[in-house]
Order: sequence, then C-alpha cells, then structure tokens
Amino acid sequence: MSTSRMQRITPADPARPARILVVDDDVHLAATLIRLLTHEGYEVVRAANGSEALELLDGGPFDAALVDVVMPGIKGPELLPLAIAKQPSLQIIMMSGSGTIDVAVRTLRGGATDFIEKPVDRARLLRAVQRAVATSQLDSTTALYRSSQTIFDAQHFERLPEAIVNVALQVMAADTASLLLPGTDGRLYVANTSGRGAEVRNDTRITVGEGIAGRVAASGKPTIINGSASEVSDSSGAAPHTHVESSIVYPLMSGSRLVGIITFDRLTKAQPYIQRDIEQASVLASQVLLALENLRLSRQTAISEKLAAIGQLAAGIAHELNTPIQFVGDGLHFLGDSLGALLSLVAAYQRLAKECESRLGRTDAFAEVEALEAEIDVLDLRQEIPKALQQTGDGIARVTSIVRSIKTFGRPDSADKEPTDLIKLVEATLTVARGEYKYFADAETHFGDMPLLPAHRGELGQVLLNLIVNASHAIADKAAAESSPLRGKITVRGWCTDTDVFLSIEDTGSGIPAEIQQKIFEPFFTTKRVGRGTGLGLSIARGIVVDKHGGELTVKSELGVGTCFSIRIPSAQPNARDE
Repeated sequence: MSTSRMQRITPADPARPARILVVDDDVHLAATLIRLLTHEGYEVVRAANGSEALELLDGGPFDAALVDVVMPGIKGPELLPLAIAKQPSLQIIMMSGSGTIDVAVRTLRGGATDFIEKPVDRARLLRAVQRAVATSQLDSTTALYRSSQTIFDAQHFERLPEAIVNVALQVMAADTASLLLPGTDGRLYVANTSGRGAEVRNDTRITVGEGIAGRVAASGKPTIINGSASEVSDSSGAAPHTHVESSIVYPLMSGSRLVGIITFDRLTKAQPYIQRDIEQASVLASQVLLALENLRLSRQTAISEKLAAIGQLAAGIAHELNTPIQFVGDGLHFLGDSLGALLSLVAAYQRLAKECESRLGRTDAFAEVEALEAEIDVLDLRQEIPKALQQTGDGIARVTSIVRSIKTFGRPDSADKEPTDLIKLVEATLTVARGEYKYFADAETHFGDMPLLPAHRGELGQVLLNLIVNASHAIADKAAAESSPLRGKITVRGWCTDTDVFLSIEDTGSGIPAEIQQKIFEPFFTTKRVGRGTGLGLSIARGIVVDKHGGELTVKSELGVGTCFSIRIPSAQPNARDE
C-alpha cells in the first residue's frame, strides 16, 4: 500500500515526554525556562499570553503549565478556570515577580497546583514541575479507569460492544470509534461503530495481514495514522466520505491471541493523535480486553454451571419421582388385573341372575338388580374402564419418559468424551424442549444407523436444545406474522459415513435473511429480544461443535420457507487429555 505525502503511519512508541506549557510575555524568561525543562527531557511549548495558551490547549493535551500572574490581556488568575475547564487534569503552577501571600492564596484557591516567586529558583521549579506532572498523569489515569468502568456496567453481553465504543469516544476524544472482532471465517468484522453508516458495520470484513488494520492485527503493535487517513480504504473500515485525519488502531491481544481491534478517529487536523495518546489508548484497551475475556470466561462458566445444575436437578427429580411413579404404576397394573377379574365376576352374576329368573319367575329382587344395572350402566363401564386404565398407564409412561429424558439430558459431562447415543440424546432433547414447540409445531425424527459417538454429551445436548428452541421460535414468529393456524414442523435427521456423523435440525419457520446468515455465529450478534431463548448463543454452540468436537456447524435458510442447521462431527474423536 502506498501512502500520500500528507499521510504518516507511525508504529506507536509508548515512551513519551511530558508536555509543559509556558505562558509568559517575558521572552527572555520564557527562553530560559524552555532550555531548562527541555534539558530535563520535557516537551515544552510557549504561549506569549492567555489567548495563545487557550488555543494551544484546544490543540492537544498538556501535563502541566507555568503561568505568569501578570500578563497583557487575560491575566494569570483569569486564565486558571478557563484552562482547567479545557483540560481538567492540567496542573498549573503560577509564577509572579511580586509574589505576596495574598496572591499565592488567591491563585491556589483558584485551582493552581503551586506558586513560585520570580526570580525562579531552578531546583524549586524542577521539583514543582515533577510533582505537577506526576499528579496530572495520575489524575488522567484515574479518570480513565473511572470512565472505562462503565464498560463493566453493561447488563447484557449483547450491549457490551456498544458500551465499549461509547467509552472510547469519550476517553479518547474521538469523533468516531469502532470495535472489530474476529469472525467465524477468521476475518475481522465490525461488532459496533459510532459515527459511521450502517453499511460500514454490515459490509466491512478485514483479512488479518492485509491493509492497515489487518497488519496491526498480524503484528500486535498499535499504530497512529496522521494525515489524510480516509484516503486509505482499509485503514479501519472507514468510508472515504468520513475524511478521517488522525487515527489510532490498537490491537487487543491476550498473549499471542488476537481478541479484537479498537480504532479511534478524529475528523479534523486541529488535534491529531500523538504518541502520548497511546498511553491512554493502552489503559482503555486493557479494560476492554479484560471485559471481553471476562465475558468469554463467564459464558463458558455459565454453561458449565448450567449443565451441573441441570444434572443436580435431574438427579433430584429422578430420586423424588421414580419411587412414587413406581408405586402408581404397580397400583395401576394391580387395578387393571383386579377390575378385569371383577368385571368377569359381574358377567357371571348376570348370567346366573338370568338363569334364576327363568326358573323362579320375576321377583322384586330381580327388578332391583335390573334397575341398579341400568343406573350404573354396567355395559358402559365394561367398555370405558379398560380405556381409562390404558390412558392412565400411557400418562405414567409419559411421566417416566420425561424423567428419564431429563436425567439423560442433564447428566454432567466428565472431563473426557464418552460414548454417546445420539438418537437417545435427540429424543431426550425433544422431550425437554416440547414445552417450547408443542403449541406451534410437530417434531419428527429420521435416523439411519448411528454409531456411538465419543462426545461431551451435556454440551452437545445444549447445542441441540438451542437449535430446537430457535426453530420453535422461528415457527412461532412466522405463525404470528401470517396469522396462520397451520402448525409448523421440526425435523431432526441423523446419518453417518465412514468418517463422520451428521445431524440436521430443519424447521418451517420464517427463515434467516441472506445478509445475516454468516453473522449469526459471531459473538454479540442476536435478533432476539433480551431474555428470550436458552442463553446459549450460536457462537458458543459453534465453539462446542468446532473447538471441542472438531466438527462443523453450518446453516442454510430461505426467507418464508425455513432454516436447516447441519452438524458434522468426525466419528473418531480424540480424548480431552490428548487435546
């Protein structure tokens, strides 16, 4: 990539001198102060009066300022509140040739850090400047940490990228900012951006190693771009019409692993980013990295805790329900046998009554028996009692199946993969998820010969549950949008080859728009309202299939027709310890 004469791309150097502003109309004294402070390693800028000082403060940050009390135009005490309003962390040391206690007290109360009498004592001045610089940098860092803490206040993980960008705009005094994260294809996508159009977020994909942001991602070193940065189309995903004049591209690295990139842009030449801004960007980046890594670990922990909780719940349910269910089932079986015998006895009594009536003639006793038979409808009871027993038995079997499914689904995973019957796992998952789809859809399964698959059964069950719940939501949304009484269908298929095992979950729901089909596996992407679903994002589902089982999770969808998620897992799985 060639750069224009106006453009300057600088690898960031975290070491930088403190900046001191000298505000004094005395040319000779100002020159003496500049030589002294420059010799001590400070970067010094001079303003001849208060108006020049305010212009310089607009152009960039300073750590400390040496301000003369008596100057033409804006006097030193008048400059104090104006300068502090522009840069709250600026430490101001007042200087006066007619220093009195009254003047010193008045300036210190006005916000000055220190007061020095002229002629200036060299050692006294250097000590004051050192204290002022240390205080300024500490205040800036403290304020930065305080601002960046709002990142951790995001209540839902989907809102974290937006919180990061908003804090970046504030902390780095940026006009636009963007957070880029690695996508499922290995390229960087824009997780959130401010100050740019939606097309930037939707269309930008940056390959690691290509373009400025891509090279920063590959090198892991932050970069400053000054000049006409918008002339470089791949600088940070900026559209040419944004006219970016100064940028920082900062990689978020966890060891050697790229977690993301955060960019800061200024659209005017008045205040370009300089090396010292890298320190602020570094502090902010550390907070962003911590938030992203905490989120990743907390989601993984939440899944593990959820699986453990389900396992404990399943064990408790099995313990509490199995025994009474056994009692009810045994009692029902006994009632069925006994009622069958009693009905046979009743039939024999009826035959005996008919025979006695034919021999003895009709009596009041026979009339009473006939009336009682008509009242209780013996014939109807003989037909309905077996049906009721059958239905009750089916209900008991259903409860037993649910308990068994929850126990199968929720059993905690061990550290190693274990042989898993995918057919039983699918059936158990459909049983557990039935409450989500039973009002909108029917579920059916089609399986070929399925071998036992070495797998983390609990986590794989969570993936299936997430996909089935998503399918039921898609069907429900379509039914609501079309006001259709027709029921949808969820179809789960399983088959295998010599090397792989396949599962597909297909629904007749509303479908996924083509432009977002590849985004649904990206972290933080969701089309659901907060609180809906299982809480297991498709990005983590994909991680379970790809990272923990070496497989693939893909999607095909057509709007208005439906969606099919496909899982492929190699039938030969390495042990967790081997991984």
